[in-house]
Formats: sequence, C-alpha cells, structure tokens
Amino acid sequence: MRLSSAVCFALSLGAVSSASAAVVDVGTHTIPYSNNARGFWFEAPTALCINNISVPTNASSNAYDAAIILMDADPPAYAATTTVTPAFTITGVSGTTTTSVGLSVPSGKRVGVFGSRTNVTSYGSGSGPYSSSVAGMPVTLKRFIVQPPLSTWIASPTMGVSADSGSIGRVLIDVSAGACSSTPVSAPIDFNFNKPVETTPTEIELR
Repeated sequence: MRLSSAVCFALSLGAVSSASAAVVDVGTHTIPYSNNARGFWFEAPTALCINNISVPTNASSNAYDAAIILMDADPPAYAATTTVTPAFTITGVSGTTTTSVGLSVPSGKRVGVFGSRTNVTSYGSGSGPYSSSVAGMPVTLKRFIVQPPLSTWIASPTMGVSADSGSIGRVLIDVSAGACSSTPVSAPIDFNFNKPVETTPTEIELR
C-alpha cells in the first residue's frame, strides 16, 4: 500500500475523524429564573469533546453568557462551596448563535455548565436530578449553582460553586465521544519557504 506525502503529514498530526455528536437532552423549559447563575453538572462517562454551546431562548432572547468548568471531584453540596477556574467562557452572544468550544474532557472528570441570557436562566422540568445521556451513555444531570449572576462570576470567578437539589438550569452543549480531533492537512507541505510547494505528492511504501 502506498500513501501520498500529504496523507502521511496528516497522519503525523494525529488527526482523527470525530464521533457522531449530539446535543445533550436537558429537558423542557418550565419557568425563568433571574439573578444568580444556575446550570448542571455530570460525571463524564468516557472521554468527551464538547464541540459547541448555546443557551435556549425560552426564558429570554437577550444575548447570552456561558461557562464550562472541569472538576476532579463532585462539587460540594450547598452551602459549602469550592473555588474553580472556568475551562471555557463566552459572553454577549446575540440571538441563537451557537458558540464553538472544542474542549476535550477526560473520562471521570466532572463537567459543570452555566448559561444565561442577561442573567436569566431557563429552568428545566422536574424538581431534582435529570436523567439524560452523553455520547450515547446514560448520565444524571444535577443542579449546579453559584451565587453571583453569571456575568459577574465570569468577570471575576472568586465565589465558589456548589451542587444543589432542585431543577437544573438549561444550557445546550453538543458533545461527541473521544477527545476533540485536529483538522487534517490535505495539501503537501514543504517547510523550505524559498522553494515552491510540490504539486505532485511523493509516495512511500509501507511494508
């Protein structure tokens, strides 16, 4: 079997095709909640890639803020807190635009997700944990809270987060199994910048 130099270069980058992605089911909207940040957390059942994030418009159509937190252990039950550093944040996104994330999550990490529109959160159905699935595997989404409004917390995440009982805050994340993949390079590349790029890929033979 022969591989072109272009394919060999792509393979050297460790590029892989991403698994089928799906938006995590967060239940249906019930009521809006204003002021402090509310969301959900879960334990990653396998290595994951969070591809993108958005916030539903059921509670508000204003611009949205969102944050993702990765933790090594379960967050403490309220009123205890733990201080964390967000792995991803975004602010002031208008309309229904989906924001690209590209965050790899190791198996067993706890993933916390916040999202609101001008500090208004959409509460999900039910009064406790929500049974869902991530990358085709069952997970339980549990209520995740921090007491400042989300916009305030993103600007200065000094207040600790907590687990809590009650409805989850609905945030839409698109997730696939496996670490986030790099994009393969399809054209031959010559790192001698004084020499034109080859137009005919060379070949090597695998034995």
